[in-house]
Amino acid sequence: METYIIKPLKTEETASVKHFSEKFAQTKKLHICSGAEKVGKTALSIKLVHCLVKENTGIKPIFISLDDTAAYWQNKIEEYTKVIIFRYHYKEKTSLTLQDILNILKSELLQKQNNFVVVDGIDKHKGASSQDDFESLLIYLVGFVKEKQLNVFITTRKSGIPLAHPFLKKAQQDNLIKQWSLERAEYLGGDIKEFGDTRLKIGCIESS
Repeated sequence: METYIIKPLKTEETASVKHFSEKFAQTKKLHICSGAEKVGKTALSIKLVHCLVKENTGIKPIFISLDDTAAYWQNKIEEYTKVIIFRYHYKEKTSLTLQDILNILKSELLQKQNNFVVVDGIDKHKGASSQDDFESLLIYLVGFVKEKQLNVFITTRKSGIPLAHPFLKKAQQDNLIKQWSLERAEYLGGDIKEFGDTRLKIGCIESS
């Protein structure tokens, strides 16, 4: 388990995000970032894209957001990085179905040489409460990781990720799935030095 102390809600580029983004760029996995509401998952995903694109012109992202804070964070972070990311933003997020998301990904990945996919706020799509639908989406995304050799980063408020399907269990054993957990401590002490510090843990996912 790797642990970082980061400031995802700080709009300036920070060394902590740059540090693990360099390592992240070399992986080919499905990264699942979970955490409470407003802990900084959307901001972190956008900062990660900006760091990767700024440091490596070969990074070609697809950014799909179901979170209505995405436009705010993109605009704020661009004031400092001047990097534009390719983005789908849905104001009516509750009307976006699982099939809509899959159709977007199929269309873009077939037509372009994209190598990094972000689906932000995946648990907000219509029908996300269905474990079967959620598993179906994870299976599809892991399939693209294996087939296209790309990185996929999703954010979700779900703390327990369904991995009962044999395909997902095998993907976990093959180290194709990585869990990111964002948590904000309510006190100062230990590794939390300043208000706004957020603990990011990256390691193996625990099935629910």
